[in-house]
Amino acid sequence: MTSPRPSRLRTLPRSAAGVLAVVGCALGATGCGLLTRDSAQGERITTTPGPTDLVASAASDGEGWETGFSPPSGYGKSLATASGPVMVLCIKAADSSRIVDETILAALDPQDGSLRWSLTVSPTIESRECTTSRESAPQHKSASASDTVGSPGPVVVSPDGRYISLQLSSNESSTIAGTRAGVLVLDAATGETVRTLQTTSLILGQALTDSDLVVQTAQDYVPAGSGTLSVAPLDEPEAEPSTLRTDQWLVGSASDAVLLSPDCLPRGSAATFTSTTITEMSAGGETLATIPAVYRVLEAGRVERYTDPAAANDAAAAASSPNPAWAATNREVLDIKAGTTTDITGFAATPLALPDGPGIRLDRVLEAEPAADGSPGTAAWIGTADDGGTVRTEDVSAVEVDKRDSAHEDQYHFSLTLRPISVEAP
Repeated sequence: MTSPRPSRLRTLPRSAAGVLAVVGCALGATGCGLLTRDSAQGERITTTPGPTDLVASAASDGEGWETGFSPPSGYGKSLATASGPVMVLCIKAADSSRIVDETILAALDPQDGSLRWSLTVSPTIESRECTTSRESAPQHKSASASDTVGSPGPVVVSPDGRYISLQLSSNESSTIAGTRAGVLVLDAATGETVRTLQTTSLILGQALTDSDLVVQTAQDYVPAGSGTLSVAPLDEPEAEPSTLRTDQWLVGSASDAVLLSPDCLPRGSAATFTSTTITEMSAGGETLATIPAVYRVLEAGRVERYTDPAAANDAAAAASSPNPAWAATNREVLDIKAGTTTDITGFAATPLALPDGPGIRLDRVLEAEPAADGSPGTAAWIGTADDGGTVRTEDVSAVEVDKRDSAHEDQYHFSLTLRPISVEAP
């Protein structure tokens, strides 16, 4: 099911990539959208050790482990990194279902679920689920729209799993020009700060390569006309970022490149299966390749795409969720760095959080049966990018998020669990 990709297309008309050029403008409110790291115009970014009572329960046996967290949370998300799982907890105020007091990160040992490090981050992260009550603020509107436009989201992990980047809450400005927000990059192994940046205007998206933070800002809710990519090296935390102009959306990254799209792409579970051509671009602005027929961007520098786009049009247009007709279309997972492809025709691919990074679960897609009392089941899985895209059929242990109700309305207690998943090979 795995094969090498033909050589990359190295040429692209500039019109196909949108307006894209390296610019050397001054940074600031009227410049390219990025301030210096200690700018007084934005709230200072701080990290402190997490609560001493963060871990409420811990259990481990020969097959897995479960670690429960004590603060009631309004939102919880697990990140798959090379060092092990990291839980992101957005803690809501006890007297409000809307106001988020703090964001806590908890990194666990993949072997036994014990706590490796924890941090409380200020300001809180920016997202639709984890935000202060500021629905009228421009940045909140942009964050809410990011599910539609294919933004990588407020929390991303580098393709090699070494770094975590957090887009933090913006200020209370009612205007785009007055919007300020910060970005924080952490070392996934230690929780140490790698670098911080303060932004002006709207953040439309962010991404991490293995060596750079890339933040897209604009003076509007779309990149057309004012979209700017600010590229900040991770090994030089005090270095000023370089800037690039693009009218395309930032939709993801590979190890040494960012991915740009002229069209909308879904994140996570696909709401549409319409494909587009994405552009692979280096941090210096060089077009490395174009990748046609992509309908989903995955973690760790991988994408899903059609291998026969014309034949897939009708099935894609009719698909609001994976169905047998759509699953039967010729599709593959492409590892952008390695250039290898894995045939996934007949299956639906979903994220799989492995102890050492993101994998892909391949589920059967069956005709709906009213009497059915279970899911079609997992038929195979693909390991981390370092595994080379090999399709595996043995049982696998994966990290999953569990939640239960708390005493407060709209709040939950979260736990991370490493448990085995049975694979029913075809």
